[in-house]
Amino acid sequence: MAGRTLRRWMAAALACVPVLLALFPAVTPTVRAEGSVYFTAVEDNLLPLTGDTMPFWNGGYLYIPTSVFSGKQLGVSRGRIGDGGVVLTNQSGESLLYKAGQPYAQDGEGDTYSPGVLQRNGDYFVPASLTARILHFQYSVKEVENGYLVWLRRASNQMGIATFASAVSVQMRQEYQAYLKSLEPPAPPEPDPEPEPAPIEENPVLPPVPEPETPSIPETPPASPDPVPPEPVRPSAPEPVTPEPIPVVPEPPKTETPAAEEPETPPDAPKEPSETPVSGGQNLYLCFRNGTEALLDALDRYGVRGTFFCDEAFLRDQGDLVRRMTASGHAVGLLVDPSDPDRTLAAQMNQGNQILEQAACRKTRLVLLAQGGNEAAYQELQEAGGCGLRPVLERSILRTSGQAQALLALAGRQGSRVSVLLGENVTQAGLLALLDAASDAGDACLPLTETAFS
Repeated sequence: MAGRTLRRWMAAALACVPVLLALFPAVTPTVRAEGSVYFTAVEDNLLPLTGDTMPFWNGGYLYIPTSVFSGKQLGVSRGRIGDGGVVLTNQSGESLLYKAGQPYAQDGEGDTYSPGVLQRNGDYFVPASLTARILHFQYSVKEVENGYLVWLRRASNQMGIATFASAVSVQMRQEYQAYLKSLEPPAPPEPDPEPEPAPIEENPVLPPVPEPETPSIPETPPASPDPVPPEPVRPSAPEPVTPEPIPVVPEPPKTETPAAEEPETPPDAPKEPSETPVSGGQNLYLCFRNGTEALLDALDRYGVRGTFFCDEAFLRDQGDLVRRMTASGHAVGLLVDPSDPDRTLAAQMNQGNQILEQAACRKTRLVLLAQGGNEAAYQELQEAGGCGLRPVLERSILRTSGQAQALLALAGRQGSRVSVLLGENVTQAGLLALLDAASDAGDACLPLTETAFS
């Protein structure tokens, strides 16, 4: 009888469940996307926006997934290596080897560069600035609606990133909506249909409210005094034995063993021994075309300032890098083209200074002619209010310590004050080797300014 009454009471309680669910609906947490996302485009294709392949910043470097090199649009192919890592090769045969767990990369000639590769979401991510510089493609970052656009393209692509961002704005908006939708939690599965409750008789007789009953307790044997545990059998004490003294050996000092031994970061370039200074007591005025984060890192390491001549595209697309140059005390000049048939040098200077002012709130009179120039071009610059600088030495390639030593030896034959223009193919390792050799020789590395040779 008690069991039947209990079953009727449970059936009535189940019938109330839908009513309670209607009164207190479940609250689903709202999924929000990150404040800003990074869109990725390769040449004229905007890639799908996913969290697994989204570029990210780490240690001041922008990292991009190596999956962007799976096609042939950039002229760079990707191959994985057996012990973990990836090798990237361009159509000219130049390569970069990124090994997992190593904080540096290695090119085909054995020179090393930093930083190294990072692994995330099953893919390898590499620093964009280093990879683009060694394998000869270009990239830009621009703030757009809902985040930033990272655009990778061949060096021959002359379209501005603002034009490209405008062309794919609708597609970026669609990708962003799809990305938000992918973050929403999946809809909960529909519950199984509940069994229909047993029919309830009309005018049912409600069970009387039972008084609290003492829960039934299984029968137990009559209480008996608490059992007294038997006393443990104490064995007879053995005869005392005098132990032989054990020599105390001091423990060796404990050293913490790292969980995973990481290779030490090798020097960016091997330093060749030099018994005597190469030049000795010179003033070297260092100039660069545009510039990279890696070169700025090398200069910062030695506390050296240089002069960066930037073209309009660089000033427009690399505003963060330009601001870092000016904030670090480097001089910034304009890189103009005297062979431009459509604009005079004065027009190029005005346009470059407008972009520089937008990027770093300053203007400059320092000008470098991109293709060189004759006396007429320098006269035209002077009449336009510019200061055309003419570096004494120019090196387009500087990668090893040997090349750095040869450059210093050549500078030593030019006098005590020599200006040096370093081109696009100067690596961080080569610049570090030059700065190291100059420091050993007692040379001072300085920026080239208007008053340097006055």
